[in-house]
Amino acid sequence: SYDDWLNQGMEAGVYTASGSRSTGDAIIRAHLAELAHEQDADPWLPLFFRGLRRKRKAIKLIGDKLEPSRLLEPHLYDSEGYPLLMKGGGKWPVTAVWADGVLRTSWKPGTGVGRLASGDPLNGQNWKYYLKSMLIAQPGHSLVGADYEQFHLAIVANVWGIPRLLKVFAEDGDPHASMAAFAFGERFRQADGYAGDFVKPKKGTEAGRARELAKPVQYGGLYGAEPETIHPIVQKMEDPQTGELIYLNISLREIKKVVSDWRKAEPELEAGWAGEVALFEKLGYLEDRILGRRNWFRDSETQSVRNKLYNYRIIAEEAAVAGRATIDVYETLQRVPWRTKHTGIVEQCHDSIVIQVPDEHAEWAKRMLEETMTYRPAGDPVTYKAFADVGKKRSQVA
Repeated sequence: SYDDWLNQGMEAGVYTASGSRSTGDAIIRAHLAELAHEQDADPWLPLFFRGLRRKRKAIKLIGDKLEPSRLLEPHLYDSEGYPLLMKGGGKWPVTAVWADGVLRTSWKPGTGVGRLASGDPLNGQNWKYYLKSMLIAQPGHSLVGADYEQFHLAIVANVWGIPRLLKVFAEDGDPHASMAAFAFGERFRQADGYAGDFVKPKKGTEAGRARELAKPVQYGGLYGAEPETIHPIVQKMEDPQTGELIYLNISLREIKKVVSDWRKAEPELEAGWAGEVALFEKLGYLEDRILGRRNWFRDSETQSVRNKLYNYRIIAEEAAVAGRATIDVYETLQRVPWRTKHTGIVEQCHDSIVIQVPDEHAEWAKRMLEETMTYRPAGDPVTYKAFADVGKKRSQVA
């Protein structure tokens, strides 16, 4: 345990307000950073801390909502399997797993941009890879999941007309490799594993690591985030398989240089931000291009709200496109003659949709998802492409 480890001689540097030793994520990352510089450190300690981080994330996400002790007794369900306490406006069950063994949670429009949110009794979105493997399809059924390829960057290319991104998508290239080329220049091109400005380098090579670093910097900096904001985001990057913190020891100075070099090489980005502000000042609001969802941005003079002006139309377009696809997929599955009680959408996570269908219809469902989700706004050069997978575990799809 954490206390056992501390009692072996290594003191925690920070305590909670109650005086207990802190196991906060920032503290665990600080311990890992220290261990990375200790040549004679116990090799098991990094594994311990990575495991502790995973445990904390799991507890935060699912808590005790999956514990059998919190399952409702069978007599508290009606003949169709729905909890009686939900009748007449009752509250959602305290557990996410019902008597039939199926995990269920709630979904609702939860943000100003129109994205779906989940949270009662637990958050059904943004599960880590190692937690998704807990979720399996019903017997005789498969999970089919599809997500949009580089969705945010494709929307940015269409809305702001960024030349680099337009060229990348026109050539079916990799936007993160192109970002690495912009940010690192010849250092990236001379690196081991480099295969071209628009080509994804092999993982584990020097060029591959440069691409992985460019990825969070690009997403974090798209909407005006400063290096001080991007830095901790990069530090928290995990290897999805091992949980290892890939850039734990990267310095703020390094991030500042990457961001500075990028902005100098791609001035169209700041022009895009200026265009959003100008449009807002002209209209008094911003609206997405697909459904026309508007936001009037009260207190727009504050910097935090000004930054939201930069990303509103991008994020709202993502929500609009994904929302349109979600409705179309739902209606399609309602019409199929082979529908079972376990057929339907099981998750929508901003840029992805996961459904469950009988095994014999999985390949049809894969094609249906890709065709329904793929979308190109009228007059735009870039198509929002979706690609699907079939599997028995949630970790195998989307």
